[in-house]
Amino acid sequence: MLVVGVREGKCGMLSVVEDPMIVEGPTIVEGATIVEGATVGFDDSGPPGVTTGEIGDVVAGLRELVTVGVTVSSVAHAKEQLDLYEQISRLAEAGQVQVLGAVDASGVYVEHGHYSATVMQRHQTQSSSATATARDKTRRMLNQCDQIAEVFFDGKIGVDHIRVLARAFSNPRTVDAFIQQQHRFIQWAERLACKRFEARVANWVRTNDFDGPEPNDRAHENRDAKLTQDHFSEAWQLRGTSSSAVGAEQREILDAYIEAEFHKDWEAAKAVFGDDVCVDKLARKPAQRRADALHQIFLDAAANPNSSARGKTVHNIVWTAETYAEMLRRFAGAEPTPFDLDTYRCSTVDGDPINPAEAFIDSLTSQIRRIVIDARGVVIDMGEARFLTGLARLAMQISNDECCWPGCHLPTTACQADHILAHTKGGQTDQHNMVPCCAFHNRTKERGYTVWRDTNTGEIHIVTPGGEQIQ
Repeated sequence: MLVVGVREGKCGMLSVVEDPMIVEGPTIVEGATIVEGATVGFDDSGPPGVTTGEIGDVVAGLRELVTVGVTVSSVAHAKEQLDLYEQISRLAEAGQVQVLGAVDASGVYVEHGHYSATVMQRHQTQSSSATATARDKTRRMLNQCDQIAEVFFDGKIGVDHIRVLARAFSNPRTVDAFIQQQHRFIQWAERLACKRFEARVANWVRTNDFDGPEPNDRAHENRDAKLTQDHFSEAWQLRGTSSSAVGAEQREILDAYIEAEFHKDWEAAKAVFGDDVCVDKLARKPAQRRADALHQIFLDAAANPNSSARGKTVHNIVWTAETYAEMLRRFAGAEPTPFDLDTYRCSTVDGDPINPAEAFIDSLTSQIRRIVIDARGVVIDMGEARFLTGLARLAMQISNDECCWPGCHLPTTACQADHILAHTKGGQTDQHNMVPCCAFHNRTKERGYTVWRDTNTGEIHIVTPGGEQIQ
């Protein structure tokens, strides 16, 4: 089996030693390389520790192990293989956490304009925000919890378990007790499945948070609302948290709208069935009426002349001509042909996908604005102004669905319109010379970074003051 261990109980240490035996597929062979501790991606010119070449050897060994494949001959052998690959996963996560700590300590992430080491890791590894944040919380916990760090770097705590602990550690009101009782969490992690472990740790936090704020205050402080889209189904989910008083008020408003939607269905059904009308004959299910009631609340809020939102809300759906033409064909009864992935687009300005059939039906009763885009993907000139506003700003947003800086995914509607060539240096305020840039990277750009657009591809390139292009 794969042998792992920690030579020193400190984050950032790693050594490679030779061990006479290691599992390769179903067979135990001699002379393989064993990783002791967790990997840190220092290059040969960096601080003492493992070199990039040595890490590359480990990766090559793992790649060969996966290429060979795995066969299972018995229950015992299956358990052995599952444990082996689980150890690999745990050590790889430990390495990610240590690399994150090294990047944070060095501060090199600033050179590429990243806001933090966590943002740089998320961009470089193409991880989700949740994964990157969980690793950062883990790093912070391990810096103060030597006992947990030792067993984690020894592969004795799984990734899910360590993230549960990191979340509990982040509670500032229980952190001191957490550090003092590390041994208890280690014992739980070694014998409890993740679901029971999470419940046990959550109960520990609740029972030790006796100095925390009152529940209503905590709920108010942590209030949140978020609309997120599943990119496969294209469906949206609304999630929110509010205090008891605000939640009760929202519930009353929602219930009133739900009742109004119910009466709409009832009256429509009564017109068809007369006195035989009943709930089973209503057009919509309760869940559908709840969703429609919430949507109606949004619509009424947008139409309110005294709304706190500035200006009139306009919902823009961006089509390519090829996509819309194909939907026209289908609507006319022609046999569908596959969309061309190189030209397909049916989305919001921020790039959130919209079902083309649903959007096409909506377009039949909506206004359509024609915008021409050249071969580079840049919207043609739509007027000149010092501040990009109105149709010109919309044109820029259609060309770019997020901040132009690599690794920054702030939607274009939340970004500023930034000049590629500064206006003070003769740069024009048009779609060719404007890109969406968040406030942070707009300021970062002024510290000696060079931004330019490739005239052939239309792509934006950013070069550091040292001459390195940010990928």
